[in-house]
Amino acid sequence: MKELTIMNEKQSIVAIGRNGLSFNVNTADVLHRAAFVRVLLNEETGQLAVQAAPTLGPQSTPFFRLGVFKSNRIKINSRSMARQIRAVAGWGENDTDTWNIAGVYSAKDDAIIYDLQRKLNLTASCKTPRTGKKWTDISDDTYGSSRFSL
Repeated sequence: MKELTIMNEKQSIVAIGRNGLSFNVNTADVLHRAAFVRVLLNEETGQLAVQAAPTLGPQSTPFFRLGVFKSNRIKINSRSMARQIRAVAGWGENDTDTWNIAGVYSAKDDAIIYDLQRKLNLTASCKTPRTGKKWTDISDDTYGSSRFSL
């Protein structure tokens, strides 16, 4: 029993492909079904954050639309955004894989933070990833929203 760890029922996963980002439905639940989000990138730490936004503005994008939502994925189609993320992560311009990353929720920032170095390749042979790595909680005070910029 020592090896068991507590799993978060609502694990947020982002898939980063060549044409943009895709989030699982749990991401919307974790962010309180926010209609708009800000996508933030920290080049120094190699982290991506998705933060709930109150309104649509120059620094936010539409996210969850209850009446329109009919899929199990929420997509943000932006090649330029995907290129910036892939460059910061060091994945290379010719990398055609889709990388999946589990996020950690920061209540202080009302944001989900993804470490770009903890990626899983699901475009390879399997659809259900199996890793020996354990997820660890990251304290909220490690991330201040002022450290993220796009």
